[in-house]
Amino acid sequence: MTTICPFLPAFFVDLGSPMFVSYGPLAVGEIEITQANHTADTNKAKVTVNVAFEDHKFLEYVEVCEVRSEGNRERGAESGVGIISVPWSPRQNGRFHVLVELPLVDEASSKRSWSSYPVSSVNAEFVEATNLIIATTNAPVRGTYEVDRDVSLITSGANIDANLNLHDSADFKHGLPFSGTSARLSTSNGPIRATYNLTTTDSSREDYGGRFHITAETSRADISLDFDKAPIEHELLLDASTSLGRAQVTVSPEYDGPWIMEALFPFREVVDTRSEKLPEDPTGRNRSRVLRFNNRGAFVEDGAVVWDRGENRKGQMKSKSTLSRTSVVV
Repeated sequence: MTTICPFLPAFFVDLGSPMFVSYGPLAVGEIEITQANHTADTNKAKVTVNVAFEDHKFLEYVEVCEVRSEGNRERGAESGVGIISVPWSPRQNGRFHVLVELPLVDEASSKRSWSSYPVSSVNAEFVEATNLIIATTNAPVRGTYEVDRDVSLITSGANIDANLNLHDSADFKHGLPFSGTSARLSTSNGPIRATYNLTTTDSSREDYGGRFHITAETSRADISLDFDKAPIEHELLLDASTSLGRAQVTVSPEYDGPWIMEALFPFREVVDTRSEKLPEDPTGRNRSRVLRFNNRGAFVEDGAVVWDRGENRKGQMKSKSTLSRTSVVV
């Protein structure tokens, strides 16, 4: 019979630099991030740790505690949860569930710059942050993430399934944009499935639609990246790489730029959907959607998908698969 009970009374951690740490073969489970339905201290998150086990002896091999770091000049003090188990593997079964309730705050103050989350399985209903790193091993990472600057979702031996809303605030310095917004998805022996919505703050410069740096890497598994929506005149720098698995990228209607596929000649494919549905010009100027093929070699093929002559094409989409297939869906 499985028993489920709180391991500790609920407590609060600082949102400035939260930290979640697990160590040992019995320190497994998932972290769930939700938003509270009531107003609270905007600088605190409520943390509840539940544990499910079959034998009460399981509790003798694990410890859950609130952890704090001293911090340094570059980084302030961190606080969070530590789940620690003995380093060997006793014959015990159990699983932790860490619930993090974010405070309900107004939109102007809702964005956070978060530290890394080295935890087990991550399933986030919705997380909004300025910078975010989520890291785990041998456990999946799922959820919807809205980020202004940088996001990294990292695991190994498991899948990543994410909806990413990436926003470039279009900040300029000396007339030049900052580095833009970046997203990194990294795993091994697990597939990556991601949907991207790219947005930018309305800028006085009509020729700038945001800059986005996106990487996705795995091995022995597939990559599927779908770009639903993007600003006009955006610059996308994409690098997707896998081995022994398929790499597929679906282009957004707003993309206007080159693509590169790296794979053996028989395993490269461009899926042209223009005959199924006539592409609508996002600028409303009734331009034609043009697909170009440039060089076709034994290992590399490149081309471009543009509007009309492609005078404004920017960025680059690169997909690579070793010993498997690559495809670009236009």
